[in-house]
Amino acid sequence: MPYPLTMETYLQTAWGDQWDDVTIDIIKTVIEGIKRMDDEHGAFWVIVVNDDENVLEVHNDLELFGVFEDEPGIQYKGRGKDWNDIEALFQTFLANNIEIVKTQLKRES
Repeated sequence: MPYPLTMETYLQTAWGDQWDDVTIDIIKTVIEGIKRMDDEHGAFWVIVVNDDENVLEVHNDLELFGVFEDEPGIQYKGRGKDWNDIEALFQTFLANNIEIVKTQLKRES
């Protein structure tokens, strides 16, 4: 099934900031901010909406969590090697390459 030509994207931070129409520049700005955050507020997530929501979340310890529209009851987990790795994964996510993102994470039961 083809995806819509225009998809909706949102970014939310644990410290309360949010953006619509997320770009990689926004991701880079938020990553710079998260590097200075404490554990309680050091997280953000991006939502890509196709038919339903796809969510990719990262914490300041580089731990990743994902939930995807084709498997809504399943959580994926992983850990980035560094912030460049995280940035590349979010760029792939924003390009709507959900299957590639899923290969970088481990499916939890």
